[in-house]
Amino acid sequence: MASRKVACDRWHGLVRSIIQHALDKNNAAKQLREAFNSCILPARIKPVLAMLERIRIGRSFMVDLKASACSCNSWDISGIPCPHACYAINWSNGNPEEYVHNWLKPAYVRTYKYVISPMASQDQWPKTGLPPLMPPLYYKQPGRPRNSRKKAHDEPKKNHNPHKLPRYHTTLHYNNCGAEGHNRLKCNEPLRTTSTVKTKKKQTPPKLDVRKLRPNGGPNRVQSEAGPS
Repeated sequence: MASRKVACDRWHGLVRSIIQHALDKNNAAKQLREAFNSCILPARIKPVLAMLERIRIGRSFMVDLKASACSCNSWDISGIPCPHACYAINWSNGNPEEYVHNWLKPAYVRTYKYVISPMASQDQWPKTGLPPLMPPLYYKQPGRPRNSRKKAHDEPKKNHNPHKLPRYHTTLHYNNCGAEGHNRLKCNEPLRTTSTVKTKKKQTPPKLDVRKLRPNGGPNRVQSEAGPS
């Protein structure tokens, strides 16, 4: 806010620099039109050329300087006089900067004219005579406090295998009856014996014969430890 206030004090014209650039651009377009009209002025006295010139332009715009409006609606929307308005303002010996909307500079200056004053330390604040505000009382919540942060819904979990489907994306079936949606506590079917229930056994790798791995067919470890009889 302070930097913008300093920038406002550096303005020398009636409007900001960016608005001044837009006005200069519109004035340049107006001057090009005047230069072109002055070049074709001797030929415009002919009716055919005037008709062709009207067809070349295509359409005309109405400018109301008192209402700050133009039929192209560019002045009404931006608040900056359009090229048609700049032409009309210069024709009436006016200044285009005076026709810029008030909220483009005066309102901007009024917004940033205030300064945020520094404050004294807390021990110098005025006393109100009321009890000081204290933070609310803290009550220890039951259970163990949580140390991990809350993760987002699209954030992968720890030790997550992208090639393995998680359990919460699959439908679980009870092994006793094969139905889904319940477990042993809610199953009405009689409990099958262990011989009928198919259980997955952990597959162990086959044992290797150590004698086949020894070179020259030497004796095994048991015979070498026992010694001669």
